[in-house]
Amino acid sequence: MLLAPLRFGAGLKGKLVEAMQVGTPSITTPIGAEGIADAESWSGAVCFNTQAFMDAAIRLYQEKDLWLKAQVAGDKLIQNNFSKEVHRDRLIQRLMSQFDDRYVIRKQSFFNQMLRHHSLKSTQYMSQWIEIKNKTVSDLNTK
Repeated sequence: MLLAPLRFGAGLKGKLVEAMQVGTPSITTPIGAEGIADAESWSGAVCFNTQAFMDAAIRLYQEKDLWLKAQVAGDKLIQNNFSKEVHRDRLIQRLMSQFDDRYVIRKQSFFNQMLRHHSLKSTQYMSQWIEIKNKTVSDLNTK
């Protein structure tokens, strides 16, 4: 069993997702579960205080049926939320949509327009510098 009494953090907690992938139930806090699942569908238990955390760990360790139920819940969570089969088609669809609309998206992007402007300006200034340099060199050669 994975005990993860997390008090702070952000995003998905890889240790908890990996535990579910290998069939290991876990006990964690709401911070640990955020972004993965709610307390009712968790693979083990999500506890809000220290005593509940300890009680859940002891209970999960001692009750085989509860352990097996937590393993099934973890497998279900992985399949529903992190399976490539679930997300592959949505990702491909999103990428194709972005590709098809790339010109509209680029025109709406402030940073893209700013970078394009400065890129063109740098080319302009470089060409002016080369022109002045060449003129200066030719002036020196004619003297």
